[in-house]
Amino acid sequence: YIDLPIQHISDKILKKMNRGTTRKSILDLLHKIRKNIPDVAIRTSIIVGFPGETDKEFSELVGFIRKEKFERLGAFTYSMEEGTVAYKFADQVPEKEKKARWDEIMRVQQDVSRENNRKLMGKVLDVIIDEKDDADPNLYLGRSYMDAPEVDGIVYVKGKNIKPGTFVRVKIIDTYEYDLVGSAL
Repeated sequence: YIDLPIQHISDKILKKMNRGTTRKSILDLLHKIRKNIPDVAIRTSIIVGFPGETDKEFSELVGFIRKEKFERLGAFTYSMEEGTVAYKFADQVPEKEKKARWDEIMRVQQDVSRENNRKLMGKVLDVIIDEKDDADPNLYLGRSYMDAPEVDGIVYVKGKNIKPGTFVRVKIIDTYEYDLVGSAL
């Protein structure tokens, strides 16, 4: 699990954000990680609606997310904060446009996540059990190595007499957009 908050992929926007990186260096790093770490889960965070982000830069970001297929992704809309350099930028993106862009990014990532999760069907994962479900005595909530607490998806684990705080081998038997369902082995 690697958390790599890239924020954007457009060179123009990365420069305005003062990120000190480029599209090429981000892509090189992502490809190096995926090549050298089997089954890596990469989480990223992106910002939509940064001042100066045009439809072109936004489309570039959407295409990048579709292509790279991040296992986990958090999206945020840019918000003006007093005291920051960007607060004074004249080319602010309207709130309505930022919200529409955020919605589109989340739809794209939902499709990516659903596709990524389907590839896990039938696989066995180690899952840490966080808690027992209050409504079902044979259902537990846990996380795989791909899931940060309270941020990412969960694994619903069917089983008996499992103690929270322990690791359990779980065979994935169903998937949702962001969550997995498994049976304790």
